[in-house]
Amino acid sequence: MTPSSSSKATSADVDDSIDQGQEVVVAPLVWGLVPSFQKGTPDFFKMFNCRSETMCEKPSFRRLVSRNRCIVFTEGFYEWKHTTSLGKETKQPYFIHFKDASGDVSIMPMAGLYDCWKDADGSLLRTCTIVTTPSNKELTWLHDRMPLILSSDAAQRDWLNPNKHGITKGDIKPYHGEMRLEWYPVTPKMGRVTCQGPVCSEKLKNTQTTLFSSLFSAKNTKQQAVKKENSNGEEDEPSLKRIKKEDEED
Repeated sequence: MTPSSSSKATSADVDDSIDQGQEVVVAPLVWGLVPSFQKGTPDFFKMFNCRSETMCEKPSFRRLVSRNRCIVFTEGFYEWKHTTSLGKETKQPYFIHFKDASGDVSIMPMAGLYDCWKDADGSLLRTCTIVTTPSNKELTWLHDRMPLILSSDAAQRDWLNPNKHGITKGDIKPYHGEMRLEWYPVTPKMGRVTCQGPVCSEKLKNTQTTLFSSLFSAKNTKQQAVKKENSNGEEDEPSLKRIKKEDEED
């Protein structure tokens, strides 16, 4: 799922026909918040996430905290690990999810905020943003942020409680629930908007083998360069020193 795509969400009042605080409904929301006061063409990528630390301060979010909270149902989320090897930067995406005792992927409920926007023709568009927190200790190696996960029934009821208008720091914590978080690498192609479907969350195999192959390939390239220099009459010792220096820098 990418910003501008639709997701299932629960809210205490997502439809004007429902009395405030009387019902909880499940409805499709487009991911990527478009504020009701937005002018012009919607930008779904501008506010697809909302920092919990500042959501009560920023105009686009603070008016929604007290009355437009929702829960976004997902199977997990993605984060990218940035690494540098041999002077080349790579980004490897990982899929983070719950796994129950049977080994199946479980639903991951995330805290969100929603809003309703009308276009020039009066058509209504309902959008949402996902609230984020600092990462817990399990995921700091991968990224410094993660979604606000509402894993317990009590946490979900509290988030949707229409009588609770304010959100305190005690309500916003990195995930430390009973369900265990698991993760694995997936295809780098999933970062493209055109990449859709189950392939996005399929486990990538032989990532370690690919890494070692690239390292040995780079080493062979250096050795071939040395042989070429030697064939031109240069001495071995300077070339070997240069390789050693490059290896130390790598």
